[in-house]
Amino acid sequence: MNIFFLIVYTVEMVLKITALGFIINKGSYLRNSWNIVDFAVVIAAYLPYILDNSQSNLSALRSLRVLRPLRTVNKI
Repeated sequence: MNIFFLIVYTVEMVLKITALGFIINKGSYLRNSWNIVDFAVVIAAYLPYILDNSQSNLSALRSLRVLRPLRTVNKI
């Protein structure tokens, strides 16, 4: 389920970045604080897949996953 939701949030993020722009425009993606949180959560969720767990301690970044349900509840 974790991978499924990671893909869903990634698709949402990519679609918003495509529609709004990343950072340069006035109404761009990273100008909204919730989008910054969403971006940080998605990037942090990919780090365990990219980095080897023996190379770094990712437990602090894993705690960011708690913010994903908060983001979903806020949309509802």
